[in-house]
Amino acid sequence: MKIFLILVVFLSLITACQFRNTNIGKNQLDPHHTEFYGGDGFKSESGKGPRDFAHDGNNVWLTHFAENSVSVWNSDRRLIATHPVGNNPRPIIFGKNYIWVGNTGENSVVKVDLQGSIVDRFFIGGSSTEISDILFDGVDIWIAASWGNSLTKITTDGEIIFTKSVPGFHPSPWALAFDGEYVWLACIGSENIYKFNESGDIVGDFQVIEHKEITQDELSGPASIQGAWAGGPSDILFDGKKIWVTVPADNTVILLTLSGEEIDRFQVIGMPMNLTLDDDSIWITQFSNDSVYQGTLFGKEIGTYKTGDGPYGLSVVNGKTWVANFQENTVSFITGSQE
Repeated sequence: MKIFLILVVFLSLITACQFRNTNIGKNQLDPHHTEFYGGDGFKSESGKGPRDFAHDGNNVWLTHFAENSVSVWNSDRRLIATHPVGNNPRPIIFGKNYIWVGNTGENSVVKVDLQGSIVDRFFIGGSSTEISDILFDGVDIWIAASWGNSLTKITTDGEIIFTKSVPGFHPSPWALAFDGEYVWLACIGSENIYKFNESGDIVGDFQVIEHKEITQDELSGPASIQGAWAGGPSDILFDGKKIWVTVPADNTVILLTLSGEEIDRFQVIGMPMNLTLDDDSIWITQFSNDSVYQGTLFGKEIGTYKTGDGPYGLSVVNGKTWVANFQENTVSFITGSQE
């Protein structure tokens, strides 16, 4: 049943997670470093289903999956605007002076100017493609599609350069990273991560988790997810020297060299989902534990801090870590600690 519930979280994106970890274990929550915008009379007015962040150098942009919009916040953590972008927006990035948003519900990428106006809209794949992540490599845009099991590269004018099939069960492609030369892809429907050259050829294929088959008794949900597997990695990040990977199904964080050799792996709590960096540390949202983990760039824990319900996306801006609480429709701001 636990495996089925994990699948539901990933595949529906809006289903409440029912298996909370109430035994904190060695990671103790520290509420004193957390400020809340939301809850107790301070509910965010920016929309439901806050998902992912982008920073344009001045303002912070946040997608709202359940309200088909993005919100814009200034550096003082105040909501200043909300703009419609398309159906069920998830990934968002800043690149070449524009904001780029992936709309899962309509399989489009929209190019938005810094005033919030849609400049162009590019459709990727068919009706069930479901865009899961976007990356700007300094020249072009890369788009991962989870149910399309594909990786697409387009110019900033929307011209498709290529679309490549990606191995794995549905949903597979989930998160992208760029190391300055190669694009890395984490696939939540695969036990592997993949390394692509600029032409979209796989030049590295590295197993990071053991594949565990799901029986029909365990997968007793809707027919639409029969045969799916969501036990693989959910995020991937390059810290300037090495690759970080999160695997929520078994609460694991993995560190790899650029040649794919494992450096270390360690356990965290409560489904580690997304990764981000500040100058000195790594931050990881822990979805089912309502917390965020801060560690050194060598994998040593600094602290674990309380967030709102169902933390997902996160970003570091002006010394504070912004956390999108997907299931609570709030944003948390965390100062963290210095080691």
